[in-house]
Formats: sequence, structure tokens, C-alpha cells
Amino acid sequence: MKKFSYLFLLLFVICCSENYYAGAMSSKLTPCLAKIACDKIVSDILRSHNPVDMFRKAQSSLPVELIQEVENELFNILSFDCKQQYDLFQTIQSHNAIASVCISMDNQLIVTGGNDSSVKIWRFNGKGYEYFQTLPGHFAKRGMSKKDYALISSEQDFFSVPNMDRVDSVLISLDNNLIITGSIDDDSVNIWKFNGSEYTYFQQLACNSLVLSISISQDQQIIIVGCDDNTIRFWYFDGNKYNEGQNFSDPNVYPENLKFSSDKRTVTCCSMLGGTPSIRILKLDEIEPIGVPQYRLANTIVNWCSHLNAADLSEDRDIIVVASEDLNVLRLNGADYSCSLLQQLSTGGWAQFVKVSYDKSLIMAGRPNDKIEIWKFIRQQDKYVKIQEIDCQFGVSKGDLSVNGHVVVLTGDNGCINIWKRISLEKLLEIYAKKCQILAVE
Repeated sequence: MKKFSYLFLLLFVICCSENYYAGAMSSKLTPCLAKIACDKIVSDILRSHNPVDMFRKAQSSLPVELIQEVENELFNILSFDCKQQYDLFQTIQSHNAIASVCISMDNQLIVTGGNDSSVKIWRFNGKGYEYFQTLPGHFAKRGMSKKDYALISSEQDFFSVPNMDRVDSVLISLDNNLIITGSIDDDSVNIWKFNGSEYTYFQQLACNSLVLSISISQDQQIIIVGCDDNTIRFWYFDGNKYNEGQNFSDPNVYPENLKFSSDKRTVTCCSMLGGTPSIRILKLDEIEPIGVPQYRLANTIVNWCSHLNAADLSEDRDIIVVASEDLNVLRLNGADYSCSLLQQLSTGGWAQFVKVSYDKSLIMAGRPNDKIEIWKFIRQQDKYVKIQEIDCQFGVSKGDLSVNGHVVVLTGDNGCINIWKRISLEKLLEIYAKKCQILAVE
């Protein structure tokens, strides 16, 4: 009976009848039939005189599993065809100047670090991001003791303190429980913990050197800090607090853009100063475990790193995107940690920052000419293709790409946060329909 139901369903799809969206499609499909059905429905929607209406009809008639496949396929095709992935969603005035920004894994929080020592948190309320909390700066301010800090009674008092430090690094833990902030001006990293209603000070990691970059493992067990004394410091959680453990030092390393892979087996960093810019790859040492994870140098990448400015490692440690004299995607060999060129995205230019989405389907590059480039992996072409340029009139200082690739957060020289969200499928269909009408008239 089930096989007959599948065959009956397939006949509905193939015959191109207007009734093939009928309730008979509520049966679960085999993968093969689902693919045939999905391709047929997508094709019919795109060839329709009114693709928006036909899509709505499909939404109201198809089973959930199938409509999700149809929506994903339509979005991939249309975002490539229409060269648009994101729409401006919201603009927020934050600090006077923003030095760092991060969006949480679930897209619910945006955290910014300012030039005024403060960290601001913005929370999604279902309609947009609204102000939630200010974390007033770093305790180890030069010329200011923790006792002096404790005497500050309000945020207003805090901002009257001279010689305020810039918060260059902000991170949010996987579960949003921790916010980690680093300042190049006060040689420390602060950890803030959520108590159920707000974030409160939890611990300070005293690095005794300028903080260049920070990263945290997904399980929150390890925090790594790159310092300008040519050292990467590892801090391990013992159940109560983070304790400093292993230090990796190299006189030729200036560790920026630190990044953990999701399984903690690999750490990458950019070393941008010195005679030879490079990407250092550290790997988990499984030969001699000594209680806490230890890392050792696995490889130093110097090819493709001329005028190195930024890099990002994919979560599955499969690719590294390098913003150097050119913008290149490197394939990382998991066996010997060597790299090979997978694709050159652009030449003759450089990016201020690069970000890779969790599934590697999207790459974002921030250009110094206020252009944000979005590159998308097109399965049919087996390569990344630029599908959108976001023109930022305000000037871009920092940016972040959400884990699922649905949100882009850009900060400007004017202290604004500009939030771009993935364009709706219906809007893409409307753009596509207008494009088809123009082509038909021509």
C-alpha cells in the first residue's frame, strides 16, 4: 500500500497537473522520490507566470519535510541568480567608536567592545535587537587599582575615569553563559558570567602583556590568549575557575586571529609582523597526555601569506580562508597539516577581516573600500562564487557572520551597528519575477 502511495505521488508530480499539491503528498517520501518531487516543484515555480503565488500554494499543500527541501533549493538558486543574500534589517547607535563585535551561536545576542572601555550587549526580542546591558570596562586599568574601581558607583561615574582602554576582543560562549573580553591597553582578559538575569564579573586572566586575540573552545574548557610578547597562553577550566597552563612561545610569532576548531584538535593564528608573515597551526598532542590538553606546532604556512591581514579556520578544520595580498581558500590536510590552494577568490586586494560560516557555505570578506563581499559555495560549480556586495557608506571597522549564515553584523567608524539578515524567499521570488518580466519585454 505504501509503495502504491509513493508511485501515485510521483505520477502527480510528473504529470504537471495543477492538482499535484493535493493532500496525497502528505505521505512521507523516499529520498529518491523526494529529490524528484523537489526538483519538479522548484522548476514549475520558477517557470510560472506568478512564482510568488505558486510558491504560496506549495507552502499550503506540501508536507513540511518536502517544503523545507523546496525552500532551500529555491533560495540557493535565487540568491545566486539575483545576486542577493542579505537585506539591511536594523541599525543601532552603540559606542562612539567600536573596536570589536561578536554575534552568539543562536543569533540572540550581539556584543560590542568600544574605545571607551565598555562592553555593550544587545538582545533579540523577537522583532529586533534591543539594548540589554553594559559591562563597564576592564578592572586592570592603568593607574587604577581594583579598590579604586570598586568605588565607582555608577556607569556615569565610570565613564568619567580618564585613560579609558579599548576593548579589542569580544567572544560569546556556545551556550551564551560566558562573555569574554580582551583589551590591548590593559594586558588582561575578563570573563563575565550570566546569573539568570544579567552578566556579572567572574574572573580576570592577567596576561602581563598586550592582548592581541582570544578564543574559547566550544566546550568552554580552554581559553587561549595571543599576546604581543610572542606567546599564546592556554587557560584551563578546573570546574571553578580558569588556571593558566601551557604557554606556546616563539620569537617570530605575533599571534592574532586565534581560532579553535570545533573539536579542539586544531588551533590557528596569524602572525602578521616580522620578516615573514605566516599562519601557525597548532595541533592537539595525543602522544603524551598529561592531564590537560597540550598543543604543539604542526605547521607554519608562509605561502599565500604575503601582506597577511586576517584568516579564519572552518569549524571542521577543513579550510582556512586567508586575507593577504589575494583572498584565498586553502585546503587543510588533516593528516600532516599541510595546505594547498583550493580556490583564489580575488586578486590584487586585501581584506580587513574574513569570516567562514559553520557549514563553510558562506565566506564574508570586509574590504577597506567599505565593500563587504559575500561568497557562496555553489554545488553545481563546485566553487565559491561572489553573490553579493554590501556597500557600507559609513565605513566598516569590524564584522561578524552568524554560525548559520543568516545574520551579518557590521560596525562602522561612526559607532553604529548595522545588522543584515538573510533576505526572505518571497522577496527573492518577487525580484526574480520582475527580472523575468524585464527580460520578456526586451
